[in-house]
Amino acid sequence: MQLGGLEPLWIGQLSSGCEQRLSEIDLRGNRPPWSAASFAGEFSNKHALVLGCRFRGELIGFAVIHHIQPEAHLLNFAIAQEVRGLGVGKRLLDFTLNLLKNEGCESLTLEVRRSNNAAQSLYEGSGFEVVGQRPHYYPDDGEDAFVMKLALGVYSDVSINSDSIDSDSIDSNGSIDSNPITGANHPGRDQSTVDS
Repeated sequence: MQLGGLEPLWIGQLSSGCEQRLSEIDLRGNRPPWSAASFAGEFSNKHALVLGCRFRGELIGFAVIHHIQPEAHLLNFAIAQEVRGLGVGKRLLDFTLNLLKNEGCESLTLEVRRSNNAAQSLYEGSGFEVVGQRPHYYPDDGEDAFVMKLALGVYSDVSINSDSIDSDSIDSNGSIDSNPITGANHPGRDQSTVDS
């Protein structure tokens, strides 16, 4: 299946009410996975931004970012297992980077498992570089993490095809996000800051 088979793909800010689906995606994609309660805590965190991808209304991927000017940190990122390898992760990452850069963020950091070559390739393809290592970082098995960083000032904005994003998509609360491309209509978030 080509990514074109996943059109229209909506990408934008999520609101509370989808915590169970987020935890289901995370359970199949990350170790250790976050609980629905962990995701709920992010929706009430003033420094957190929870972005997601929807296809035909179904949530198929997410990114959780904390942002305290001028830096941001990607805490969690996952794509539903059934759509991996179709470019959804790249589209969500591009959207995230464009949004953070446009809101004045200077850099984005993240941790990634030493063994997760697919994620490392995704991040390196967007310009992230390994800047450090955290020994025994992951509590489930003690695996090391690479610390990766991207200076958003040197990141080239990726054009997101507006035809591929359904601007009439309805979020989990039934609200319409009128501009998912630019990130407008972020309820409960000061437009001058974005969290990671």
